[in-house]
Amino acid sequence: MNIFLLNFSRNTEFRNQFTKGEHNITEENENGNFAYQVVAELKPDLIFVNYDSKPSHCRQTILAINKRKSTNNIPTFFVGGKPSEIDKVIDLGMNIKLNR
Repeated sequence: MNIFLLNFSRNTEFRNQFTKGEHNITEENENGNFAYQVVAELKPDLIFVNYDSKPSHCRQTILAINKRKSTNNIPTFFVGGKPSEIDKVIDLGMNIKLNR
């Protein structure tokens, strides 16, 4: 399975949650524009967003990805985030809590 991680945090704990299986992981942690391009090229099966770090950057990146016809159907999961931030992405994907 191809998984794209949008993780604007330097903490590796988020990535480590996904490296336990046999998944092909691509991660972007610096540039939302780069993430937008990479998702279009890779067309991953799933997108996981570390919503604890820079939620507005995460939101803008996912909004841009969803505007593109070829990437708007990729399931997106927002991990973490404050309740007030979660309400802002309710229409963009699912919110989940990983075991950390």
